[in-house]
Amino acid sequence: MNIVDPIKSKHKIKIMYQYLRGKDKTFRNATIFLLGISFAYRISDLLQLKCSDVFSNSDYRFKEYIHTIETKTSKHKRFSPPEKIKKVIKKYAATNKLTLDDWLFPSFRNRSLPLDRSNAWRFLNQAAREISVSKIGAHSLRKTWGYHYYKETKDIRTVMKVLNHDSELTTLRYIGWDQEIINDAMKKMEELYDL
Repeated sequence: MNIVDPIKSKHKIKIMYQYLRGKDKTFRNATIFLLGISFAYRISDLLQLKCSDVFSNSDYRFKEYIHTIETKTSKHKRFSPPEKIKKVIKKYAATNKLTLDDWLFPSFRNRSLPLDRSNAWRFLNQAAREISVSKIGAHSLRKTWGYHYYKETKDIRTVMKVLNHDSELTTLRYIGWDQEIINDAMKKMEELYDL
């Protein structure tokens, strides 16, 4: 199993999002990317969303909360998307004429099926190669959320809660922060010795 990293550069996140928007007139892949980095979903849970999980009616009116049960942990996840994200999801759904019975992210080949994880991995890796980001996979989206939230707030408890982790160490390791601590420590020692 390959270890994947979060996307640590905000600039690279923007470039990747723009790249994905430009590659696909349906905006499906860009919307998957945006939701993955914004809501810390596992890709398998994100791809299992139905339009009826998000919208309360066929006019794309949002439910108060998006509520899911994580496949891996059977834990509940409930949140209300911010307005900017709602606009993107609504535009995407309307552009693709999705109904409440549709998958939020249907397969291009067979709309009665959701996009599968391997195809999500494929488009994410292609985009990452194009913008020179390495060690990325579908799990990188979730890690990216955790990394940036922690970097901005240093609130490890919230990151643990959102990611459904049981320990701070697991969370720090998961988002790649433990490696940054080691790198910073080595750099400080180099400066101390001033050789």
